[in-house]
Amino acid sequence: MSRSFTATGDIAVSRFVALDSSADYAVAQCGANGRAIGVSQMGGYIHPLLDTSDPPLAAKDGMQLQVIQPDDPNGGGALVEYGGTITAGAPLKSDADGKAVAATLVSGIVGPGQIIVARALESGTAGTKGFVKLLTFETATDPD
Repeated sequence: MSRSFTATGDIAVSRFVALDSSADYAVAQCGANGRAIGVSQMGGYIHPLLDTSDPPLAAKDGMQLQVIQPDDPNGGGALVEYGGTITAGAPLKSDADGKAVAATLVSGIVGPGQIIVARALESGTAGTKGFVKLLTFETATDPD
């Protein structure tokens, strides 16, 4: 089960979203290294044959959309669009378009300042969608 939120700006399908403090239960498509609270719904707000937007939109500004979150009863799994090459098990963060990209590792540890919002459950390449395990975001800190 996902929760309903109001979009502040257009939000593409299967993208990381972050809270928008302009209103209660409002979300915006996540920016680079953003504090994602979940992933936008997998389906568009209108029938795929009628949706001419590229990428397809989960919601336009002011519309309701479903957001899959880490504590959802489905176990916090979601389908998200990859913004680069991803390997199964990789810690993920958001790119500037709300797509999942692999966090930078330094000696096998997530580099400082990165906000990890999910783990890849399957490998994929840019433009494909992969299943991920959503996490309550955490900011990587320097272990020293």
